[in-house]
Amino acid sequence: MAKGQLTFNLPEENIEWEMANKAGEMYSLLTNFDEELRNHLRYASHPEWHYETVEDIRKILTDAMLERGINFN
Repeated sequence: MAKGQLTFNLPEENIEWEMANKAGEMYSLLTNFDEELRNHLRYASHPEWHYETVEDIRKILTDAMLERGINFN
């Protein structure tokens, strides 16, 4: 099994350490947000402009994630 190690100079790199330490939670939050948007589009009843806005937000989120090499699958 491959292993990796991140090393930080604390306290100088505390912000970077926090970001790396919380990366799993951030990923989970983003995937949950995408799922909420998807469910909203599928099951909620709203005017057409509302659906278009939610679709636009979901596309912005997905495109930004893909640009950074992050996949929701």
